[in-house]
Amino acid sequence: MSKKMNLKRSLLGSTLAAAVLGFVTVSVTSLQAQTRPSDRANPPSQNYPSLPSTDIVGAAPAQSAQSAPVHSEAPVPAPEPARVAPVAAAAPQTAAPATAGSQFRSNLYTVDKTLVSSTQVGGEYQYRLRVTALENITNISVVEHLPEGLQFVGAEPEAKVSGNDLRWNWDAQSKGEVRDLLVTVRPQTEGNFVTSSSVCVDPVVVLPLFAGSPKLEIVKTGPATAELGDDVPFRITVRNTGTAIAHQVVVTDTLPDGLTSSSNLTTEVGDLPPGQSRDITVVAKASKGGELTNVASATFAEGQPVQARSVLNIVESRLGITKTGTPRTYIFKNATYQVVVRNEGNTTISNVTVTDDLPKGTSVVQTDPATEARGGRLTWTIPSLAAGQAQSYTVVLTNINPGDTVNGATATGSAITGKTLTARAEARTEWEGAPGVRTEIVDTVDPVRVGQTTTYEIQITNQGTFKPVNGQIKVTLSEQLRPISTGGDSQGTIDGQTVTFPDVLLDPRRGTKLRIEAQGVKPGSGRARLEFMSSFLDEPVIKDESTFVY
Repeated sequence: MSKKMNLKRSLLGSTLAAAVLGFVTVSVTSLQAQTRPSDRANPPSQNYPSLPSTDIVGAAPAQSAQSAPVHSEAPVPAPEPARVAPVAAAAPQTAAPATAGSQFRSNLYTVDKTLVSSTQVGGEYQYRLRVTALENITNISVVEHLPEGLQFVGAEPEAKVSGNDLRWNWDAQSKGEVRDLLVTVRPQTEGNFVTSSSVCVDPVVVLPLFAGSPKLEIVKTGPATAELGDDVPFRITVRNTGTAIAHQVVVTDTLPDGLTSSSNLTTEVGDLPPGQSRDITVVAKASKGGELTNVASATFAEGQPVQARSVLNIVESRLGITKTGTPRTYIFKNATYQVVVRNEGNTTISNVTVTDDLPKGTSVVQTDPATEARGGRLTWTIPSLAAGQAQSYTVVLTNINPGDTVNGATATGSAITGKTLTARAEARTEWEGAPGVRTEIVDTVDPVRVGQTTTYEIQITNQGTFKPVNGQIKVTLSEQLRPISTGGDSQGTIDGQTVTFPDVLLDPRRGTKLRIEAQGVKPGSGRARLEFMSSFLDEPVIKDESTFVY
């Protein structure tokens, strides 16, 4: 009984996290493991809790506990005694070697020792020492002590060897990180061998500190082209792409000569947190053509200003059209019209469509370029019309109805700004029915003696059926006759040998009757000449009436 107690006391000196390797025919009733003191002065007390039991693993047949020889190290004093749980006696067995292990746990880390492979005396045994960080730790030191009779073969990673001690050191280990140390040994004799491990760490208390900095980014967008005189919208976006608040942010839009605006050009954004942005809209009117550069800038308290530029091309897109034609003609005759479409701007106009609306009652005689009328309309297309370029069209119409007609032509096209351009021109034509006027002058007495009188009866008749006819009437007497008086539908004016009647307007199928009384004053063949002039005539209609004076 005292022999068993002595064996237990000799094993109480085992160090932290002991793993026991059993060989051949060794058997013990119990084995205790206790904490081995650290080489570092005054380590935290929480690094040294109680250790669990340690198993003995071997391949030899079981013997009684009283006859089993035991090899153990002398106990090493620990800073604080650790409570050790007893190890149950190994059951008799003949099976192959099994894995054995032990564990040490603190609130900062755990240490696990596990037998990986075993054989017999003279063969290689391998076990693993695993350190798992439960928190962030630093200055990790592991010392593995091998007892006498257990030859060191190798370690992975490589260890510093000093006598029977193996040493590993590393600077830090993050929470959750695992470090494995593989040790290979060779037993020289039969017996129980107890390896001991000392693990010492420094805890790390972390206080996260972050120092950010603001960074502004500014973007200015707007149309690439705009029409002269149009309102042009610009969008300014200022964004904090940094990691700290940008304070006292101010956005300023500087308009070039040629752009004017009633918008607020300076905006106080204030504080702009990281990742946030602010949009600002500025509307400017284009008052000058050409390429204009618009600059927007943003300032803030912590850094240098940032700028963004927007280049705008101010163009003048203008489509023009003219139409001329026959102002007056007769029905059943032709009227010719000329349509000219011209790009009066400084940019190309695309997809130009030209239409000519035919007046009611007219019909197409000819077009150039040739096209057909559809739905009372002529249509031509121009794919592209360069600045200053023109295109002409000729249209010949006829009409069967008298009256005035208005012939309108329209041109539409697309500017490079997307704006739809439209122009329209008209030509007016007066279609007249062909006039027919009959003029008559007859003397009532012929021949006439000197001193006697004769009367000339005049009748002017509009034989047309479509419109009134205007006219001027004049009668001239030869020297054998002298006008005395006038009469009829209107009174004439006598001036020497000439009689003039007021202008007349003769409705269709209507006429006027006039009268001139003349006296024979000189023997001979006298003559009265009637002249009728109208706006539709190129020259007067002349009728003569002879009267013999004796």
